[in-house]
Amino acid sequence: MKIARARRQVNFASLLDLYLPFGIFGTATVGRGSGEEMAQHSGSSKREDILHAAMNALASSSYSEISMQDIATASGITKPTIYYYFASKKGLFAALSSFVTGRVRDIVERELASSAGLRRSLVRITDSILDSPLTSPEFARVHLAFSTDPGLRALLPSLREDLEEVQSAMVRLFERGRSRGEVREDADIDLVCRIFGSVLHTYLAMRTEGRPGRRALPGSEQIVGILMQGVACDPGGRT
Repeated sequence: MKIARARRQVNFASLLDLYLPFGIFGTATVGRGSGEEMAQHSGSSKREDILHAAMNALASSSYSEISMQDIATASGITKPTIYYYFASKKGLFAALSSFVTGRVRDIVERELASSAGLRRSLVRITDSILDSPLTSPEFARVHLAFSTDPGLRALLPSLREDLEEVQSAMVRLFERGRSRGEVREDADIDLVCRIFGSVLHTYLAMRTEGRPGRRALPGSEQIVGILMQGVACDPGGRT
C-alpha cells in the first residue's frame, strides 16, 4: 500500500534517472564550523579539540579501527583528560554525532525561520549539503557515515534520535509548504522527506569520493524539481 501511494506522489521514473546512470540505487554550506562555533557548542577548547580529532579519525577510518589512543595522539590531549570529558569511546562518538547532525538540522531550521518558498528552501539545503565536500571534506565524510552506516546506528543508540530530529525538521518544512498550498494535501510528507535524504546522501557520496560517474551530477534545481514532481500543487514543481 505504501509503495503504491508513493508512486502516485513522486515521479519514480524521474528519480531513477537520478540514480541509475551512476549504478547506484539505495541507500552543509555545511562545515566543521569555526573554532568559535565549535567552542560555543562544546563548552571548552579541549573538548573542541577532542571532537575535531574524532571527526578527522572517522573521516578516514571506521569506528572499529579507531582507538582512544588514536584520538589522544591526534589531539595532543592525554587519555585521562579525554575520559574526563567523555566517559567512553561510545560517549565521544555520540557527542560527535550530535554535533554533526545538529549542524545539518540547523540548515533546515534556518529555512524554517525564513520566508522562502519550499522549493527555494530545498534548493538551498541541497546546495549546502552537496557543497560540503569542497568546504569541509572531513565533515562531509562523517555526515555521510552517520547518515548511512547501520553499524553506527546500532552502536550509538542516540544517533537514531539525532537523525530523527533532522527528519522532523524536514517534515515541518514540508508541512509549512502544504499549509501554504505548495504541496498536495494527500502527499506522504514523511516518505518524501526520506526519499529526499536518500537522494542527497547518494550524491554526497559521489562528490565525497570524487567520482561523478558517466555524466555530470545534476544541479540542485534539477534534483529538487524531480523530487517535487507529483507532490507539488504546481504541476511544474515550482513553489
